[in-house]
Amino acid sequence: MIRWILMALFCGAAAHAGAASLEVTFDQSVQTASPGDTLTFTGLLKNPGPIGTAPLFPNADVLTVDLPLTGDDSLFVSFLLEIPFPTLGPGEQVSMDFFTADVPLGTPSGTYAGAFDVLGGESPDAMDLLGEALFSVRVVPEPGVLTLFALVAGLGLGREVTRKQPGAIAPAKRARRSQRPKRARAAAPARR
Repeated sequence: MIRWILMALFCGAAAHAGAASLEVTFDQSVQTASPGDTLTFTGLLKNPGPIGTAPLFPNADVLTVDLPLTGDDSLFVSFLLEIPFPTLGPGEQVSMDFFTADVPLGTPSGTYAGAFDVLGGESPDAMDLLGEALFSVRVVPEPGVLTLFALVAGLGLGREVTRKQPGAIAPAKRARRSQRPKRARAAAPARR
């Protein structure tokens, strides 16, 4: 709920600021992970403004992600701190690592959504919403769990297939017995 209130405020501020915007594009906006994995979201940050417009200052970001996942935007913050007041002139773009998303152990399977917002404007102090990109993380069971399940299921199935019926003769023994010549049996003396 708070996220949507903040977004409404930022969108209102961006609308007031005019057409200043940045395009935030992920290389992969949907990624798959298992519990315990850390994903890095990379992509492009571009100023699509026409020639002659003012350069834009990306000054901050807002990273949100569904719980129990956590996000770390220190990669983007380090970009902001590389040079004082980084700017993107009209048509300029930069390829970068935006943030990481951690999938804690025990996270249930499912799809978790998130958003990455870039704040800034035409001055180093501006905090208007310049651009936003949505992403999602598909969490799948740990491969170890699937492998263990398949192994247990396979062992149970293998045991079922090789189980003999009581008194049954294996096919190889049956074939050998049928190939032997039959011996004549002597009749046992009758008992009185």
